[in-house]
Amino acid sequence: MLDLGECGMYPAWLDGVEWEFLGSSPAWGRFSKGHEACICFSLRFCADDFGRIYVPAAHRNTIRMIDTAGNEVLRIGRYGNLDSGPNARLKEPNIPLRFPTATTLSKRYLYAVEEDISRILRIKMGYQQEKAAAVSVK
Repeated sequence: MLDLGECGMYPAWLDGVEWEFLGSSPAWGRFSKGHEACICFSLRFCADDFGRIYVPAAHRNTIRMIDTAGNEVLRIGRYGNLDSGPNARLKEPNIPLRFPTATTLSKRYLYAVEEDISRILRIKMGYQQEKAAAVSVK
């Protein structure tokens, strides 16, 4: 059972549910007890040509690449803000993310919407290794 009452939200609980991807939604405990603010983000994720999905894990400040079998292949980014990144005052992390809530893809880039700092970050995608294998049909 997940008790949401202790997070300062209205009394609620969940029984008998499964999380397909742990961490794919913002944390309810974002505001401390006594703050009656409502943050209702609808996370948006995308898929590439291989069927892998790119899920924003907002409260973990990262994007998760999930394959078609449900396995996490890669985590993209770490906590960062407007002062972080290769061309910024703070050089680390290389891919700074602050509360990403949406992703989309082009042929060369992954785009991430960062709700907290009102930014869209463009991330160049590439491969470290490629292997080709012959396939025969019998």
